[in-house]
Amino acid sequence: MKKISIFMVFFLLVILSCSKDKAEPFVSNCVEEVTFDSYVSEILDKNCAYSGCHNGTGAAPGNYAFYSGVRNTFANNDEFENRVVALKDMPPNFATGPTELTADEFEKILCWIESGYPEN
Repeated sequence: MKKISIFMVFFLLVILSCSKDKAEPFVSNCVEEVTFDSYVSEILDKNCAYSGCHNGTGAAPGNYAFYSGVRNTFANNDEFENRVVALKDMPPNFATGPTELTADEFEKILCWIESGYPEN
């Protein structure tokens, strides 16, 4: 009986401590307009839209070499934001290209998302 009580107290502590965990909101320092044409296409070409990945011929969905390829694949359902900003698992650590965004690239992507994914 004592083991059950100790387990219950431990379980409740774990549950209560986890329920207060909240993801920190991402705050950008956007000072200039970021559009697909101005910055994002170059970032995506380097980090995503190469052979074997998001170039329309690889296993990854979408062709990120074009605005419509990003917009139609993930941007409309917030999956792009989730993978790149929240989970930070894109580009993946097993990628044949870069495996992470630079701080500047991440900031530009975040500004682009916050602006509603403008094209130009």
